[in-house]
Formats: sequence, C-alpha cells, structure tokens
Amino acid sequence: MVRRLTVLVTSLLASAGWVALAAAQPTGIGIPTSSAGPLQAGTDTLTFSGAPITLLSLDFVDKQCQSVAALVQGAAALKLSDGNWTESQRGLALKGSGPGSLRCRIPTEAAGLVLKYLCAGGVFDPVTLALNGAEVQLAPFHDGTRQTLVPLTKNGDQFQPAGEPRYNLWDLQGTPPGPRNDEVQREIDYSPAHSPLTGNGYCVHVSFVARPESVTSPDASAYIPLHGVDVTQYDGYYVSVKSPDARYFSTSLGDSNGFAWSGAGMRLEPEEWTSIAVPFELHRNYTTAGDGVLKLSELTNLSVNIGGRPGDAPLTGEFWVRNPVFYKGSPPKGIPVAKKPLQEACAVRNLSPERRKPHFFEGVSIQTMCRQGDTLWLGTDRGLIKSSLSQPGLPMAQYSVPEGLVDDDVQTLYADGQNLWIGTTCGLSRFDGKEFENFTSENGLLPGPVLAVTSNDKYLWFGMARGIARYDKSSGQIVARKGSGGWAPESTGGQGVPIQEGRGVYADSIALDADGSLWHAAAGIWHSTSDCEQKNHYLGTTHRVLSIHPTQEGVWLVSAYAIELMEREEGLIKSSYGIHGRQGIHGEHHDAFITCAYPEPDGIWLGYSDGVGWFDPKEKKCYWSPSFSVALGSLVPQSLFADARSVWVGTDNGLLVFPRARAQYTWTSLEYSAPADVWAAGVDMDPEEIESGDRGRYGQGAYSVTLDDEEGVPGSPGALLLAFNLGKDAKSKALMSQRFDMEVTGANAFAFCAKTDGRAREFFVDLRVDVKEAGRTRSEVWRAQVSVGTKWQRFTVPFSTMRLVADNGRGSPMTPDALHLTGVDFSRSVADFQCPEDSGKLWVDKLEWKSLRAGGRA
Repeated sequence: MVRRLTVLVTSLLASAGWVALAAAQPTGIGIPTSSAGPLQAGTDTLTFSGAPITLLSLDFVDKQCQSVAALVQGAAALKLSDGNWTESQRGLALKGSGPGSLRCRIPTEAAGLVLKYLCAGGVFDPVTLALNGAEVQLAPFHDGTRQTLVPLTKNGDQFQPAGEPRYNLWDLQGTPPGPRNDEVQREIDYSPAHSPLTGNGYCVHVSFVARPESVTSPDASAYIPLHGVDVTQYDGYYVSVKSPDARYFSTSLGDSNGFAWSGAGMRLEPEEWTSIAVPFELHRNYTTAGDGVLKLSELTNLSVNIGGRPGDAPLTGEFWVRNPVFYKGSPPKGIPVAKKPLQEACAVRNLSPERRKPHFFEGVSIQTMCRQGDTLWLGTDRGLIKSSLSQPGLPMAQYSVPEGLVDDDVQTLYADGQNLWIGTTCGLSRFDGKEFENFTSENGLLPGPVLAVTSNDKYLWFGMARGIARYDKSSGQIVARKGSGGWAPESTGGQGVPIQEGRGVYADSIALDADGSLWHAAAGIWHSTSDCEQKNHYLGTTHRVLSIHPTQEGVWLVSAYAIELMEREEGLIKSSYGIHGRQGIHGEHHDAFITCAYPEPDGIWLGYSDGVGWFDPKEKKCYWSPSFSVALGSLVPQSLFADARSVWVGTDNGLLVFPRARAQYTWTSLEYSAPADVWAAGVDMDPEEIESGDRGRYGQGAYSVTLDDEEGVPGSPGALLLAFNLGKDAKSKALMSQRFDMEVTGANAFAFCAKTDGRAREFFVDLRVDVKEAGRTRSEVWRAQVSVGTKWQRFTVPFSTMRLVADNGRGSPMTPDALHLTGVDFSRSVADFQCPEDSGKLWVDKLEWKSLRAGGRA
C-alpha cells in the first residue's frame, strides 16, 4: 500500500521526467501568524472530488505568505458548502468521493491557497481540486500533518491555480543543546527571496549554536522524512544549498533497517546557491553497499549537512536548503552530477596508479590458502601452488589442468588427512599427493563453482554457488540441494541481493556445528541439517556474511563491515563490533570493508579493503595494523593464513609474508600513494582543493588539505597538498595536520620531502608528543622551521634541533630515547611570517623516522 501511495504521489508531481519529493512532517507547522478574518461567502468556487477528504485547515495567503482569509470550522464552514460536506471532529468532511464545493470570496490580495487535509485510510486515488473550473491534482495524504500550497493567478476576474501544488517536506523539530549535541533550530523561510510561492517551493532555514569542538562541521542537518518512498523508479535526486561560510555540503539517506547511506557532496561558494545531483549508485553504508541494496530499501529520511567552516568561525551559524527533487534518467540540464561519493573524495580511494610489489608471486592472484603439514597450499587464478612454510617464495610444485586439476581457477582449499580438496569454478578435485580425482555435475554436484568445504569423520560438505552438497567418504555418494537467492559478486562492496538461481552465490562459507548441523552463508545465513535440508534462514537477504565460526557462546560471523555474535535459536545478533572504529587507524571517512578472514582460537585475522588487522574477542575490538597495511599499499587481501611465526596475506597481485610479532608495529615511512598511507598518517581530507582568492567569510583566510595524485616526488605518485589563501588578519593561518598514536624507538630524527609554488616560503613543522611523568601524561609540541623552495627537496630534522613551542622556541633540546608521537603539523601564518594575503601551495611527501649516526648521517 505504501509503495502504491508513493507512486501516485510522485506521479502527481512529475514534470519533465523528474519529481519533487513528497513526505510527512510533524504537526504545528503553519503559515506565518496574522490577524486574518474568516473566509466569507462569495462567487469563487472550490470543488473537491475523486476521493474522500477532510479539510483540517484552509487559508488564502498574500505574497508574503500571510493569511488574508481562513476557513472557520463548524457551522460557518457548512454555510459555505453545497450540502455535500459534514462536520467531523477533525474538520470539514466530504461525503464519499464528492464532488463537494465551497463557495467563497477570495480576497483580491491572495497569492496562494494553503491546505491541510486528510484522506480516508486505504484510499490511494488522487484528489482533484478545481478552483473556478481550473483543476490541479492533490496527493492522497493520510496523516493530516502536511502543508500544501497551491499558487494562484488571476484569469480575468477569477482566481485559478498558477501551477502544481507545493508540499512542505521538512521536519522542523529542533535539537536542544547537550554534551554531544549542537543546538539546532529549523524553520521555513517565508522571506521574499525564499518564499514557497516562488518556483523552488518550501525552503528550510537551519540555524545552530555549535559546540567549540564541532565549529568547523556542526552537528546540524536539514532533515526530510521519506516514509515509504519507492526509489526503484528513480535514478537519483538533486538538492540546492546556500551557506555564508561553509565550504561544502553533503547528503545522506536513511532506510527502515536503520542503515545510513552516505551520498555525495559539493563545494559551496559563500552566499550562493549550489546544486548537485546525486545518483543512487554512489551511496554507501557500513553494513551493505551499492545501488542494488539501496533500491531494495524503504527510505525513511534524507539529510543535508554542511562542513568545512573556518576554524575561527563563530559558534553560531546558518544555512538554507531547497526541496530535494527525485529524477529519472538524467537531472535537469545545468545541474552538475556527482561523480564519486563524498567519502571517496575525502578518502582518495584507489589512489595509487602504481601498486606496491608483493614479496612473492607477483602477477598471481592468491585466492585461498591451506596448511597441510609443513606445506602451505596456495589456490590461485592459475592453478595450485605447493609452498613451504619455511621458504614461502620457493614453489615446490605447481598444478593446473594439464596435471589433472579440474580447472585452473581455484576458489577454496581444504585439507582432510592425506587428501587435499580443491574447489574451482568448474567443479571439485581431490589430490592425494600423487593423482587428482575430479567431481562435477556428472558426479552429482550442482553446476558451477565450489566455494567452501568442511568435514567430519564421515562426510564432507561443500558450499556452492547454487546450493550445498554432501559427500559420503565411505560410499562416495553425493547428495546436493539447490538453493535460491544469495550474494551478487558484481558488488565489490559485498552486498547481498535477491537474485535468480544461477546468477549469484548461494554459499561461499560453510561450517559444522557441534550438534552435526550446518551453517552456510553468503547473503544472510542458513541453518541446515547434516543431510543438507534447510531449517532456517536468518539476517535477511542484504546481510553479507563472509565466514562462520560456531563456538559455545554462539555463532561468530564475519560480515562485510563487522564481527558479529549470533545466538543459535532465533538467529538474533547478540553483539556487533564494527570496523569503523578500528584501533590503529586515525582520521575520518574510512570507506573500507572486510574482504577475508582467518580464525584462530584467540581471535580472527581480518583482511580489509585498505589493509590487514584482527579482531580480539576478549577486548571486543577490531584492529588495523599500520605496518602491514602500509606495506600492502593498494594491494587487496583475498586470503589469509597465520601460524606462530608469520602472517601470510594472499592478494590480487601476489603474496606477502609478515612477522607476526610486528603486527602492532607502527609505520616507518609514508609515501601518500595509497589509502593506507593516508589512514596511517591520520589525515582528514577536505572534499576538494580551495580555489584561488577564497579567503572565507571573515577575510581571515581559507585553506584545504587534499591529496594530489600527480605531484609526488619522482617514483611516488601521490603527495599531500596544503592549499591556502591567507587573509590580512594576524590570526590567519594554514594548517596541515596528521594525527596518529605511535611509539617511536631508536629514532633521533625525522625526514620528509616538500616543495611550494611561485617562490620559496617559510613553514613551521611541529611534532606533537605525549610525555609521561609521575603517573601523568602531558602533551608537548616541538617545533622546527624550514625554508621550502619550488622544487622537491628532502629535509632531515634531528630531534635535538627542535624547540618546545610553549617556550617560544627557546626551550631545551628534544633528546628522548623513545617518543610517544600523536601528530605532525605543517603550518604557515600571518602572525609568524608576516605574510598577509599570501596564496600558495605546499606539497609534502615521504615522511619517515630516521636514526642518525654521529655527524648526521643515517
């Protein structure tokens, strides 16, 4: 019913292939207060027909949206009617579907008709409003809280509708101030510049008082409920925003499952309206991903937020947002279309055009790994590789189709005693160390890939793209059960979608529980009997599950964005530990997801789209390894294995092997040429570089920190870029901040490469350090000053040459044996360097910690 209602509402508002959103809003939102008199009898005729309707209020308003005449409920309203209306508790009710008319005198200064009305429940036909014979269609709303405005024009001596109705979409409920909340007020702007009588409809004005820590990105949004909006018929929406001091705005959607879908954003020019069209396919969330799942969701809200205000902006602020509009195909001409999500613009996803080299097997996709004795088997896109645990880069043997393997594209490996089971895209092979025995649909398997294997002493079970199967070890008999639905592998973000049989993945993970039953998953999770009969399905069709680990306390699941503990009986998630707050990673906008997992008794190793880490079930935390992840760069983990000494990471381009003991080590060098470098440095990126001449609202300067993927030092494709336009004020400052939390031992200097544009400039370089003394921790800032030229130059700064900022650079030398570093800053200010209205750029690359010998050599 909701979907049908939405289709009718949006079709009523359609114009040239696009449609304005129609949504509920709370009661209490009315036209500006006035001393309007009651509506009088006259010769103008308002006729309603097509569906039962109750008029809750009716006002004629002037050009300032002030009421000039209002319908008075009760006997006075009945006197204006034609006898086809009755008086109800809520208002004036039409008998049946009408028609029913009201004859009145419209004041000469009227410019619009404002209505609140209620349609009968279960009725989804539009309401026809005729004013002096000219008709418009009203959406059949059922909650009675919506304000509808019909613009009016005069045709000779008679008033008639001047266009389609305009609906007040906004939720105007404010937010009171609190420890974690900014104070927010929302109101419809009825001023002439933003009047809903204009072609842009209702415009919301958002004012706020920000907490000091959120002044640059206040927790204030323009909010629209979207109850039941059916997005499947549309391709996106566009919004228009204006702000006096914010540098960008962003959009997001919410759905009925409680998921938040981040959209896109755009740079704002001060005091100018800026519009952007956001296709649905750009939206992302932290539980699922992609356009496929979003279009299956029931949307509940659309939010617009601002950010990038100057650091010295006042706590009070404001912005405006016009009614969002859904569109089909392409948005109206002249409205720019977002090309990538805001997170992607800030996170610089897939940044590096030059991928870092693996330790071994460059050019080979390592898709799965399995230990068998002292051998580690590698399943690749080119067959099977036998490797030694002690010498991982030395292949002991390689097998492919000519040697008897059923197919070269190996998807899963499972060691069962002396037998190695190899699942491929075209069936299954068993290898006893000498010969291969192959199984396909001719032997009872389902057609297609074999993706997961588990066993006990009697049987083996196989997770397949089209179902699951069981192999009897004693008889060799195979029992297969087809499944439907699953995960769409085209979605690299990992969402599950309902799909036709044979077009997706039904089970790419499988596990045996202590009672002999099976758990298997791809999209959601199935519980089946040992003979492959399905018992229950949990978590719906959009919950991507990568691996399953039954334990006494429940069933641990590794999903796309979290580690979850599910209870067995009802399939409810007892606990969920998301990766958005991973330990070891800093900054914001981490648009990452889990790609693979390897369980151990005391934890789970995790492969991320931006590195490697682990989950600690005792601490209930997910971790990100800076040293492993920076070494990976843009290589994507596809499989993991760990033993007492090493962690093996199979990627889409070769194999890396790390000493297990170094998992928590920090990085020693950053090139800013992969997302992991940016995360390790703790850089919060701006959506885009500021433009020349932009000095902000107060003339105190503006700056942005972005990543320039074309200006790295030779051999390094990326560099951090600080672009700045300083003002005249002494407080005007440009700052590039990197925030992390790391222990640095054995280093007595740091080095970096830098260059600027136009002419040489002076910059401060600050190290932020935490010092522990007598059980307390204090923060210190140690400073060096560098002169940067217009060509790449390498700077080496011994710690002993730096001075404590609190002592105006004249403190004692910095000579620690070990440092607890929390950040590195590069800055330039008018007060420090007497450079008012200076505009320029600073590039920084290859930051690293150094150990210098006597004489300053590394």
